Amino acid sequence: MVGSYYSKIGVPKKHVLTIVGSGDQVLNAYWLGARQVTGFDINMRAYYIVQLKFAAVLALTRDELLSFFAVRRPNVGFQHSLYQNMRPYLTQHPRSFFDRAYKKFQGNGSRLARSDYFRQRSKFKRVTPMQINPFLRSDRAYFQLRAALQRAAPFRFICADIDSVLRSVPTAGSKFDVVNLSNAPNYIFGGAPMPDVVKRF
Repeated sequence: MVGSYYSKIGVPKKHVLTIVGSGDQVLNAYWLGARQVTGFDINMRAYYIVQLKFAAVLALTRDELLSFFAVRRPNVGFQHSLYQNMRPYLTQHPRSFFDRAYKKFQGNGSRLARSDYFRQRSKFKRVTPMQINPFLRSDRAYFQLRAALQRAAPFRFICADIDSVLRSVPTAGSKFDVVNLSNAPNYIFGGAPMPDVVKRF
């Protein structure tokens, strides 16, 4: 529930360092007024998906975005026609990645969305994207996110894990107001009870 805990922490005008994951941590930080967001992830595809979400917000209506990411119709999404509208907003490497992916599946977005290119998280279907992301709950909130992306400092991405991210060249000597590790400690410590995870971490 990233929108909820960011609201409690407070991110307006702050520099946020966050794990990227699905990209929701990044988008919510911008929506809530972060001055700058630096994202990191061990998987380069996390960078591609967050860039795709940036492009979707800048190019699509809220209803189109919900359709593209199959929020309202499971197993139907990633429509190639909508991707073509988003494509000009993608930078070179994400655009090349998704162009190749669509080519591999002959433009069939549904097959692409269900493929091994993306982690399939069926056990999380009890929570909807609108519950996780307050900026999806209304057109007004959605357009606020678009405006935030247009005026914010450029997003920075670092391909690194938790152990190495603060030693990486882009972050060395940087000051961060908020550091969001999401649920990464749970993976690191194998599902131990949260007090133990915090203590060990």
